[in-house]
Amino acid sequence: MGTAPAATPFDRVIVLHGFRASPQHHWFPWVAKTVAGAEVVALPDSASPDAEAWVGAAVNAIGALGPQVAVVAHSLGCVTAVRAVERLAAVTAGGSLGAFVAVSPFAQPLTRTGDEGLDAFAADGLGPFLAGADLPGAGPHLGAVTVIRSDDDPLVAPHLSDAFARNLQARTVVVPGARHFLAAHGVTALPEVVDALTN
Repeated sequence: MGTAPAATPFDRVIVLHGFRASPQHHWFPWVAKTVAGAEVVALPDSASPDAEAWVGAAVNAIGALGPQVAVVAHSLGCVTAVRAVERLAAVTAGGSLGAFVAVSPFAQPLTRTGDEGLDAFAADGLGPFLAGADLPGAGPHLGAVTVIRSDDDPLVAPHLSDAFARNLQARTVVVPGARHFLAAHGVTALPEVVDALTN
């Protein structure tokens, strides 16, 4: 017998993946199965992300801001979510998500990681994602914000996630030894996301 999906205060939980990922990767299938109303969005061409395409897809997926909608995002998906919420708030004269859970977020240039593909994207493709992202301005439209990071992330330095959290006055949850929360790092379930959505 399967366990019933965890109930949260939200009718819809939109999940945005990061660079080189898909709804089938990492802990996203677990969230889709574990959280009632969760929908993992496939963002276009994740090996070569385009900021306008990603933000547009996130805007379409979220649809409308409201207390019954939460967003969970990972890595590059986090600043994508912020940009999407800024855009939705501008066209709907306000409104707010119920909650935003950001896993390994950043909104500043990345330090070199030694991952050739990621470093090339960080050098050439990341700028348009970061340009104009106004975290303090977006904050009132994001609802209750929780940042989840590890203490040993090799791809997004923990201080970048901490800066993201400070700019949004977010609660921070540190998961020791989880690295960048990838399946390759042993993370295929993330109960801290459910905790953030239910508390």
